[in-house]
Amino acid sequence: MLIRNFFALTLLAQLLFYAFKIANGAVFPDELEHFERCQYYFREFTLFIHDLPSTYRYGPISTSPFFYHFLMGNLQHLQPYLAPGLHNMIFLRLANVILGMLTYYFSYCTICELTKDRLIKFTTLLILTNTMMYVSLFAAVSYDNLTNCLAVISFYHLIKIANAPLSDFQLFRKHLLYFILISLMGCLTKITYLPLLLIQIPILFYYGKKFFHPQLWQQIPRQNYLLLMAIVLFLSLNGGVYLRNLLLYHTPVPSCQKVLGEEICSTTAGMVKRDAHLKQENASEPLLPFQRYFKNYIEHTLGSTFALHGHMTMIKDTNALQKEFMLIAFALALLLLFNSKHCFSNPSFNLLFISALAYASIVLYTNYQSYIEIRSIGHAIQGRYNFPVLLNLVLILVYGSMHGLASKIKWALLLYTTYTFVKGNLYYFLKHSTPLWFN
Repeated sequence: MLIRNFFALTLLAQLLFYAFKIANGAVFPDELEHFERCQYYFREFTLFIHDLPSTYRYGPISTSPFFYHFLMGNLQHLQPYLAPGLHNMIFLRLANVILGMLTYYFSYCTICELTKDRLIKFTTLLILTNTMMYVSLFAAVSYDNLTNCLAVISFYHLIKIANAPLSDFQLFRKHLLYFILISLMGCLTKITYLPLLLIQIPILFYYGKKFFHPQLWQQIPRQNYLLLMAIVLFLSLNGGVYLRNLLLYHTPVPSCQKVLGEEICSTTAGMVKRDAHLKQENASEPLLPFQRYFKNYIEHTLGSTFALHGHMTMIKDTNALQKEFMLIAFALALLLLFNSKHCFSNPSFNLLFISALAYASIVLYTNYQSYIEIRSIGHAIQGRYNFPVLLNLVLILVYGSMHGLASKIKWALLLYTTYTFVKGNLYYFLKHSTPLWFN
């Protein structure tokens, strides 16, 4: 409890600093776009927004998930009662701070499902609350925050399902219903939640197949009916997006060109226009071998995870990341050489490991395909694309390396990790930022 509360307070202090101090819409990735999309739902109570000339710069929004923008837009109606006089963007940033704290809470719950070791808990929470991009993003107006929050909650319920006693059908049913509801919310928040769910479904069936029995749906408590009603609602809303896309465009995720047409996408839609320009500009560039691309990919991913990457960037280069690289390499060596037998016999660890490896591989594949098409090193490579499984990755490395070590060695690792991550987080940001970063 003491560890949880300590890191909760340090995280909250950081989030409030970023929320109030960072320049509105000028630093965090796509913050102004997300804020403006929230305003459509603030001005009019609606679920599905039609594509209009005023929205073309965002690409097709009529075919995109909308839950985050709908939620934040309607939340603004409470601002006159909760925070009169506060800037609208700051108010929405504070709403995202709540998402950050909720993510932290379920991260802690997930850690406790894997281990009772206080030093492992401490180290994991230390890293999560001192990873600059991960922390600062929760103070921005961004649908990534709801996506990452729902991803962490879904893994918590998935682990509870994997560890549920065979005799406890009610416990399994409760966590199954929560998992389904959270997953539907995630799919209605961001398209990139779809591959995460596709990874989780086989894991769910593997660990949950023992419970699929007629007894599962007997003596259902009243509160479960409320969950079922919410599931039906969000299933219908998902159908309104993905089923509609299938019927109209023959794919659940249609391209901008299919929805808006080639001319609008190439001249108006921001990202599509940018990518088309880069593709033309770099057409004669030779392709790097995959090994060299992978090296660049790892450097860019870690550099934009342990720093701040948005409209203004503070990416750390390889020299600035030497300590982080060394810790990751050391943790992997301990896991593979000494702890692999224990770790891979733990269902919770396997669940987190398989999910993280599969999702990170999909992100790598997607970025590599983008590189082949556009031929620009570093294009669209951002550490935040792996944030739905960041908790998994950190837990794998910390638990996999520290389990079974002598207490003195654990303390030595913890002290070195503390020095590396605390120095490389807010201290690093304040040292390298300029007045342009702040309101």
